[in-house]
Amino acid sequence: MIRFEDLSVEQAALSNEAYIAIPFEIYQSAAGKVSLTVYRSCKNVAEQFLSAYGGNPFEEEGITWASQRIAAFLADYGYQYDSQASRAILEFTAFAGTLKKRRKNEAVALKTRDAWLKYENQTDAEPDFGNAEKGTAYAVIRDDKIISCACTNNAFYANGAAEIHVETALQYRGQGFGFMCTEALTESLCTQGYKVWYKCYEDNSASVALAHKCGMQFTGKRISFVCYADV
Repeated sequence: MIRFEDLSVEQAALSNEAYIAIPFEIYQSAAGKVSLTVYRSCKNVAEQFLSAYGGNPFEEEGITWASQRIAAFLADYGYQYDSQASRAILEFTAFAGTLKKRRKNEAVALKTRDAWLKYENQTDAEPDFGNAEKGTAYAVIRDDKIISCACTNNAFYANGAAEIHVETALQYRGQGFGFMCTEALTESLCTQGYKVWYKCYEDNSASVALAHKCGMQFTGKRISFVCYADV
């Protein structure tokens, strides 16, 4: 199945008014259904890909074939293909009743920027506190330092779903702190009636294990062919 991207998004990219361009995206649901989202100007690439690789859309040969064509296409418009950002992503969801609470949870809620700034942040997490509804973070704190955090990011959807981001300082990984934060934030959002989205690169085994440990449900796999403006 081929779906066309919103025309305004394509026009912004091809007129070089957008910093990021994603002209081709492959998605396979947990049930195995494949769909391609493309710019109309990439229709021929999508049709050829579906014909040759539709039965196994994440086959390395097919991904290489598609990435080469997308890179060449966008180069004419001033964009560079980013192979690191274009890796396979696994998507999970959680909603009320799916979580698995396993032990005492040490994560504390930080719901304002002032509350966040009381501590030294040792993670790469950057919660969005611009909106009271969106600005939610749960953190594990040691010696007035945030060593692990789960927070909502900018992807907070009107249809009642929230996307979360999890980070743990390097020296504290593998000790269950990320699980604590993710569990606490997910439970809080689900209690409020939100559906939670969790995404991670397929090759990030720790993040994949975290999703399973929290009881999240696998919904699908995606590759977005990401290009950035050459500035």
